[in-house]
Amino acid sequence: MLSTNNRWRSTMPSKAARTSETRTAPVGLRFTPSLKEALVELAKADRRTLASYIELVLETHVEARRHEGKKPKTRS
Repeated sequence: MLSTNNRWRSTMPSKAARTSETRTAPVGLRFTPSLKEALVELAKADRRTLASYIELVLETHVEARRHEGKKPKTRS
């Protein structure tokens, strides 16, 4: 069984759920089977759907980078 990282564990709703912001920007992603399996296990441990968990992880990462004063890198 995979161990959970408490840094990502949260009972709070995602940023979009806490605001009036509507989720209207779908993004298709491809993962290796092993990464997907790990994400599914972590999402289950956090009582979230896979999509909700991925959204939380990405929001947490973006906010952390903003607090560091760094902007997310964009590809040219």
